[in-house]
Amino acid sequence: MNSFTADAPPLPSTIQDLLAPYPELLAELRDSLCRAIKEPMSEPRFERAISSLKDTLGDMMEIAGKALDEAENRADAGASATLKVKRDLIGKSRSSTIGMRDLRELEAYCDALDRRAT
Repeated sequence: MNSFTADAPPLPSTIQDLLAPYPELLAELRDSLCRAIKEPMSEPRFERAISSLKDTLGDMMEIAGKALDEAENRADAGASATLKVKRDLIGKSRSSTIGMRDLRELEAYCDALDRRAT
């Protein structure tokens, strides 16, 4: 799966695959990435993109972890199992050895934007 368009930065394909069951999370990641790339140039665009992905995935993990804790406190085994899978997939997406391992397409996208800006 490839999310590259002229207007939207590409999400790493592994993240897209891992979070495919959660289109709302993918949309949130795309929105965050778009905002980060369009910000004024205080730091390199690619670094902002990486930080945006890591921060947004970290926030998602925190939310999923809290929801998991609540489900466990209610002794809701079904919700707990579902939320554990979700939290684990978000964690894998944020991992530098899994979801964030191949960022070449995103880097090329950022480089192309930088070349156009100069």
